[in-house]
Amino acid sequence: MLPSSLDPIAPPPLDEPDANPSTEVVVEPEEPLAVMPAEPEAAPQLVADEMPLVESETAAEVIPSLEGIDDAQSLDDASLLPPLDQSVGSLDEQPAPPTPSPTPFRLPPALRTILAEVLETIVLTIIIYAVVNFATGRFRVEGNSMQPTMHPDEYVLVDKVSYMVGRPQRGDIVVFQYPLATETERDFIKRVIGLPGDTVSIHGGVVRVNGQPLTEPYISAPPLYDGTWTLNANQYFMLGDNRNSSSDSHSWGPLETKYLIGRAAFVYWPPEAWKSVPHHDYNASAEIE
Repeated sequence: MLPSSLDPIAPPPLDEPDANPSTEVVVEPEEPLAVMPAEPEAAPQLVADEMPLVESETAAEVIPSLEGIDDAQSLDDASLLPPLDQSVGSLDEQPAPPTPSPTPFRLPPALRTILAEVLETIVLTIIIYAVVNFATGRFRVEGNSMQPTMHPDEYVLVDKVSYMVGRPQRGDIVVFQYPLATETERDFIKRVIGLPGDTVSIHGGVVRVNGQPLTEPYISAPPLYDGTWTLNANQYFMLGDNRNSSSDSHSWGPLETKYLIGRAAFVYWPPEAWKSVPHHDYNASAEIE
């Protein structure tokens, strides 16, 4: 701080006379000192380095106070700004900006809709195929053992559910596994003639069940062989409609229930052969009591 007033300058002290009397001291007369008039008290000025700082004061509060400075004076002058570490803090202490998380990839809504429909179609197709494959079977007729009713290379849809909930009836055309699996793995298609507990006899070209002759409009020719077979509780007697050209129960014996696959239902190929498989109802004709 500068003094508030200027005090008169005191004259320097006079040299004291030498103690030795033999030495003469000549003292020159002093010129009168001019006393300078006191200047008016100047307003105290603050040096930038001595500016008081308030801890709570921020850069935003300090900078507006500099608006009165002459435009010619640059604000870049470090003496006009408070130290950075006292007002806004060091730049090294500023927290790093958060790293943005990656945006997950999303399909456009239209494409998501299409993919959802395709997936639903595929799942529905698999379910339908599983149900159809469980409830039905496909069989290709080979050979001429069922002529004139069925023909070679016809494709037949087989109903497998009917024999899960019921039993074969006399006159049904059924598909079954060949019982002598060591000889062939092919499935066969024949007509049911005898049911469990029946006695089937063939003599003179006539088929009898429990002594009752059968009227068979579906055969190609009367059988040329003879024989008698008695069935147990889980056996069926199968014959081809082409009696003299068929490998059936007259040659390898009754068929057990476990070999049954299903009931022939519909010929679906070739297109010109489309038809329901013609089963024969003996009970309706009252041929067998």
